[in-house]
Amino acid sequence: YVPTSCLNGNSSSDPVADLAAPTFNSYFYNSDTNSATLMWNGVSGAEGYEASIQIDGKWVAYDAKTSKSYKFTNLASCTGFKTRVRAYKTVNGQKAYGKYSTSVTVVTDGYVKCTTATPIYASASTGSTKVGNLSVGDTIMQTDLPANGWTKVFLPNSNGTQIGYVPTSCINGSSNTASYVNHDLSVINQDGYLGGNPAVLGCEETALASVLNYQFGINVSKNTLINYYMPEQAFSNGTINVDPNYCFWGSPYHMEGSVGYGCYAPLIAQSANQYLKAIGVRGNYNIALNTDYYTGNNVNNLKFDPTKLDLGDTKVSGGLDLSGLKKELDKGNNPIIWYSEVDPYAVCTQTLTAGQQYTNPGSGTYKFTWYGRQHTVVLMGYDDANKCFIIGNVENFDRTSYYGLTQTISYDKFMDSYNTLGRQTVIISKK
Repeated sequence: YVPTSCLNGNSSSDPVADLAAPTFNSYFYNSDTNSATLMWNGVSGAEGYEASIQIDGKWVAYDAKTSKSYKFTNLASCTGFKTRVRAYKTVNGQKAYGKYSTSVTVVTDGYVKCTTATPIYASASTGSTKVGNLSVGDTIMQTDLPANGWTKVFLPNSNGTQIGYVPTSCINGSSNTASYVNHDLSVINQDGYLGGNPAVLGCEETALASVLNYQFGINVSKNTLINYYMPEQAFSNGTINVDPNYCFWGSPYHMEGSVGYGCYAPLIAQSANQYLKAIGVRGNYNIALNTDYYTGNNVNNLKFDPTKLDLGDTKVSGGLDLSGLKKELDKGNNPIIWYSEVDPYAVCTQTLTAGQQYTNPGSGTYKFTWYGRQHTVVLMGYDDANKCFIIGNVENFDRTSYYGLTQTISYDKFMDSYNTLGRQTVIISKK
């Protein structure tokens, strides 16, 4: 007996064809920050090809059809991935596979930051020609995994056409005390038509859809999450009787007069739990909900009740401070986070009836003050040199664009509104 994984085919049920293993030329892939295109030579007699990539130790296969290349997307930046390919043809009316190619590693690009001033060298040697210089705080694109103390980079202003080498010890990533992190994650534009109609107030679910799509490769639209995984309640004569920890105030698709409302982090944690459960992968992911509405330490002096929501085994705790947010980014996570683009201000105070479907348990009434201009984005990096966060802003204001914007915001400005809104984050990670 031999392990089936050591033989041609993903399982014993894969029919075998007499097809040679595909081969590669010396230049067998190209990449950017979140994708890599694998290229191979054709195999005589093949009708098509299957390309595979190893993600978290598991092979994931894709049908490249007749093409002799395949683009893997939604990949982590600055990361190496094992890949392989095999040919197939029809035998006795079913698809049969040839031998696998050798496994080859593709590497995604990624931004790194200079922490110690250094020349850029023509080759991996301090004796080689100096082709540029990096100052502390400069950002540069890494284009291969560090090796033997050196990191290959694209020269600044070369549009990816010229490469050089810098000592790995001089750039971020060479130690455990990173001062610059940028996951460079794509985000969906809530105002655009990607996946459905614009959702001018749907930043919360759009941020969740962005993380699921572009961090984890889970294909879901903002509109699916809004329409099927988020309860909402319309205003009546300027009043509403639901708590935004349990239900969306108003509609994600239109303003309430001149005012826009939304929901808080617990509802988005519930959406994440329910959607991942619906597609059968909830057990593969951790969800963490951090909010000061769990401890009561917030401007409304209120505690929400996690048992009123469908959160599964979501870990619930109080809000994260600045250090806690940066630690999550250091771990590769992209927190979905609540803040305001202006100084927060009290929009209205609603009197809510306790003991209802979308309010706190108990009896009597309690008051909830909504602060604007609340917004939800994806936190995807930080820059200690410039004392700012890097965010994926899902609000583009351009209906012709599918994607949001990458922006920076100072630690002080961000933390002021983040604290006022109750230090709310939803963090999803692979188990």
